[in-house]
Amino acid sequence: MTTRCNWLAIATAGALVSPAGHAFPYVVQPGETLANIAARMYGSPGREKVLVDANHLDEKGGIKVVPGMRIDVPAPEVRRTAAGDTWGQLAQTWLGDSKRAEWLAKANQALAWIPPSKGQAYEVFPVIPYVATESTLLTDIWVRHREDPKWAWELNSFNQREGGEVKPREVILIPLVDFHLTDEGRAAARLTANCDVTDRTALGAQRLAAGELPALASELEQGHYVSALVRGSRLLGMGDLTRTQMASIARAMLEGYVALGETRLAIAACGAWRENADALTLDPDMISPKILAACNNR
Repeated sequence: MTTRCNWLAIATAGALVSPAGHAFPYVVQPGETLANIAARMYGSPGREKVLVDANHLDEKGGIKVVPGMRIDVPAPEVRRTAAGDTWGQLAQTWLGDSKRAEWLAKANQALAWIPPSKGQAYEVFPVIPYVATESTLLTDIWVRHREDPKWAWELNSFNQREGGEVKPREVILIPLVDFHLTDEGRAAARLTANCDVTDRTALGAQRLAAGELPALASELEQGHYVSALVRGSRLLGMGDLTRTQMASIARAMLEGYVALGETRLAIAACGAWRENADALTLDPDMISPKILAACNNR
């Protein structure tokens, strides 16, 4: 078994279609079928079609696999942003086209026109190729992997095509957004490669922080300073947050410490705010004198 991550791709008409997603290798064990492998990896035997398409197996031939056969299991992968990255650049790199920026940003609860923070953990969803062996409908391809056919038009959006009919030998890339492994699936991925294990914890922490920052701001507005400081400390304790999140939390804690008269802690919080904020300007018309005083005592 190989020990590195793979990127699925499919060649057609002598050209390489855009990268089709992250996958890890799995060796079929005695007595296994694609259905029970899908159940173990994805939590549903109905997702065997994902394994069929990802491995270009002949569905009409019975979808047979044999012990010792190596298959690729599509899975999301976590990456980190670098300075200056945009969702368009990341989509070009991992999804094959910058026009898919909205897909990548939305999958990470972000907006495509707002650049991600440096060091932000983000998830790249797997994309698998479907090759039509005969004329078929886009809705039929969609329901192979999704239950509701009314959203099949999204395949046209992702593939930058029009029409509801798919011709023989046409390749349709299928984005598996919100597609996750079971605990057993993640364990299998860790056995075969070091892919994204380290960054996945950071992704969870950053998403949790994003969900709690509005509550932190609300506590400050309502004057619940102790609760805000407890929440802020807990968020910082989760670990690898983005610099933007760290700056927001430090700014909130600065306000809380100032309100409670904790000057020493307020000074430290302002230092953390300065360290993580980009081009911080302390405007005396926008910031209270007590906060300015704490920040000027660094």
